Amino acid sequence: MTDMMRLDIQRVQWIMENCLANRPCTSRTTKFYVVGNRDPEYNITIAYPPSTSPRTSNALFSFLLSTDVLELNLTTCIEHGEAFITLRTYGPIRLSEVVIHANVVIDATGRLHMNNSRLVSSGIMSIPVNLYNEGYISVLQMLETFIDDQC
Repeated sequence: MTDMMRLDIQRVQWIMENCLANRPCTSRTTKFYVVGNRDPEYNITIAYPPSTSPRTSNALFSFLLSTDVLELNLTTCIEHGEAFITLRTYGPIRLSEVVIHANVVIDATGRLHMNNSRLVSSGIMSIPVNLYNEGYISVLQMLETFIDDQC
């Protein structure tokens, strides 16, 4: 493993930890965050675009991230007056055998984030009742959208 690959694995780890951290509401959104104080153990594989192929996107590299269990809470944020507040928190949502494939891109401000994510899970071990009356597929789609928009 090269030093560059090690650094890129650390970058993906940091992006995931930062993205799934519990923060106060700052906009009207639905957000996911890791339950508890500890992030799961991630296995990360990096793939670089071939140097001979023309770059059709601004992706620096792609990655495949996997973990045995991902336990998340989901929070809905609303605007109340001039402040953003938590309307409701659902959780924990326990996903088993999670795999995320995404690109890491650099935006106009020079920040790294994920793009074009695809998420697969072998199943939901538990999901709270009345989570928007949504099913398994809808929860995964909400998480994919969150990753692309917020990570």
